[in-house]
Amino acid sequence: MPIGNEINLELLDLTEEEVELENVMVDPNNPRLLEMGFEEVPDKRIIEERVQQEALTNMKKEGLKDIIEKVKKFGFLSVDKVVVRPLSDGKYVVVEGNRRISSLKVLQEDHSRGRISLDEKVIESLMKFKVLVYHGNNKDVVWLLQGMRHIKGIKEWGPLQQGRYFSDMMQDQRNLRPTDLAAMTGIGRTTVAQLIRSYNAWKQAKKDGDYGDKITADHFSLFNEAIFRKPILKDWLEWDDSDKKFKNNENIKKLLGWYLGEEGINNDEPRLPRVNPDVRDILSKLLLEENKSVFEKFENCDLSIDEARYKMEEARYQKEAQEIKIDIDSKLNELDRITSTINTLPIPRIIEKEEKIDLFIDKLGNVENAAKTQKRVISTMRSPEE
Repeated sequence: MPIGNEINLELLDLTEEEVELENVMVDPNNPRLLEMGFEEVPDKRIIEERVQQEALTNMKKEGLKDIIEKVKKFGFLSVDKVVVRPLSDGKYVVVEGNRRISSLKVLQEDHSRGRISLDEKVIESLMKFKVLVYHGNNKDVVWLLQGMRHIKGIKEWGPLQQGRYFSDMMQDQRNLRPTDLAAMTGIGRTTVAQLIRSYNAWKQAKKDGDYGDKITADHFSLFNEAIFRKPILKDWLEWDDSDKKFKNNENIKKLLGWYLGEEGINNDEPRLPRVNPDVRDILSKLLLEENKSVFEKFENCDLSIDEARYKMEEARYQKEAQEIKIDIDSKLNELDRITSTINTLPIPRIIEKEEKIDLFIDKLGNVENAAKTQKRVISTMRSPEE
């Protein structure tokens, strides 16, 4: 499979042609439009009226107003040309430029119905225009172009759309590695890998028999911003990269119940309503061995997530106080050692080393001055009652 420079050469296989709007189809397999559970529409069905109607309806939801207003004012300026690939019977499907083509179709429809009245030159510009046609057979060029234009370009997608694009439209169907995807799109390899894991985890949650119907696009952050940012959460759920799923079904159900709300518990309200800090920061700390007892109380609903946090903080303060006490005791022991060292100095041998006498006197003076200063500070700061 061509990767890197070889695949980039495929982009040279583009020819400029003039096409009519009615012969250009919106791509129903555009990553913007793919929804969970939908199957890819085969090429032979792309031209069907209902397929096109649904694709255009969904593109409207993505937002076309900015392009529509520009075209109404200036006409369709094909300086930045739409890229298409041929279907059959003189039809084409958009490779890059679905928002623009959708906007033209909306304007043409509104004008024909009398909802708006466009200038004759504007109508001419949107009914027939020049495009770039890709005649090659390598669909990886399509994904490269989409990635170049969208993932970091014209209209940035959200994390879920990026994860879906990388996973469904590239890795699963093209068998590319995160390193290849990063090179093709300009997004970091680590980010690509995390988006792929997060999307596969989100799909797994969508299929859960108890909570799947509650999972929406908004819940993608649970995986992308918490679970795959904290190794301890990923390990607790036993993520398997080879199978692209969590292996610990008991724990994933627990987490989804806490995050989405479990019937008959906590008045059906989520016990971990916030991805951050509830899941990412607090739950990840609860899973540490030192907090095992607090976590068990949270699991048993004896503590809320905030109460569990307070318990962990209390334990930490107690530990720090103990460490401070231990540190003070060690300082007392050090002073005893210093006193012992001074009291047992080998005076006769020091006198024999005449060149060392002044050094010893200076250092003893330093110790004496330091002791006086610290003694004065302690005496000044001590409580009057003492």
